[in-house]
Amino acid sequence: LAREALTLYEGRVLAFMRASMVGKRTPEAKVKALFAAFARRLEEGGFQSSCAGGTVIVDLMPSDDSLRKAVESMFGAFAALIAEHFTLANPNRAASFAGFVLTAIEGSYIRGRAERSGRAFIEAGQWLAELVKVECSREAGRRERSRAV
Repeated sequence: LAREALTLYEGRVLAFMRASMVGKRTPEAKVKALFAAFARRLEEGGFQSSCAGGTVIVDLMPSDDSLRKAVESMFGAFAALIAEHFTLANPNRAASFAGFVLTAIEGSYIRGRAERSGRAFIEAGQWLAELVKVECSREAGRRERSRAV
């Protein structure tokens, strides 16, 4: 039953994440929009809900490996969707950045519930937007230099 609930949740969250980033032109705009959407989601839920996968995994018994794998798969799907939206130096770099974004989302849920505020999402989004802007600028510079050679 828990795995089926996670599967339904995964589909809804993937659609939510996709919708929050669609139409944003720059990588930093995508990051900010994603985190702003999560902040609104937390606030609109009265700070009572967070990521179902994060909630499950925190209290999971070590013997329930099949449920752990379900959460791992769900997190993988979230990270893969995020990575699709960022063209970095190579796919491994985009996947690593996506993992970092996902980690910030999960941590922001915890802080947001404790602080009863979406501020953690907004702060994380601003920092990650700055980071991806610098990374993309660096990559553009590399491409320019390689064309000049």
